[in-house]
Amino acid sequence: MTDPPPNPLGGKTLIVDANDGDSYPRPSAALLDAGEHDQVFVRPGIYEDKVFITGRPIHLVGADRDKVQIFSRRGGPLYLQQVPSGHISGITFRYVGSDQNSAMNLLDSTCVVTQCRAIEGILSGVVIYGPQSRPTFVENEVCGNRESGIFVFAGAQPRIADNLCRGNHHFGIAVRDPGSHPELVRNQCRENMLSGILLFHH
Repeated sequence: MTDPPPNPLGGKTLIVDANDGDSYPRPSAALLDAGEHDQVFVRPGIYEDKVFITGRPIHLVGADRDKVQIFSRRGGPLYLQQVPSGHISGITFRYVGSDQNSAMNLLDSTCVVTQCRAIEGILSGVVIYGPQSRPTFVENEVCGNRESGIFVFAGAQPRIADNLCRGNHHFGIAVRDPGSHPELVRNQCRENMLSGILLFHH
């Protein structure tokens, strides 16, 4: 898919394409200009970037997770804090640094993440945390991370469904802390080095 999908919100669609001088060079640059009802569409390519969104919706669509990669050497490539709504789809997030970071960080956020991939986090591939964190995380791949695939903690209450958690060094899915209450449905956890799913005390 190289053409953007229709914007269901009725706003503009901002195009990211590193090879097109008329488009935005990086997703973060387009998101800075995006209004509440705008969506950002990322064409195929590998982008060194850090997507950091706090306190506002996000609407970020990639052409395909096999064709769009956002990677970062300094911190995780995706960090959401108190994001009240929105969706992210069709993108691979890859952390290539050496510090303790995850590929996808969702703190106290409520949005939909689907058809994405999280790989090579030094910590877990995806961390979902905070008592106000209620994202919907469905149909994603979380593979080859140095600790767990998906780690839910600090009171988060996400819906986690139909994801593939494969080849992570610790657990496919891990849940910790009082108040953490994920809904886990039809996830595949295989070829992880410790447990497929670990539910800590509480």
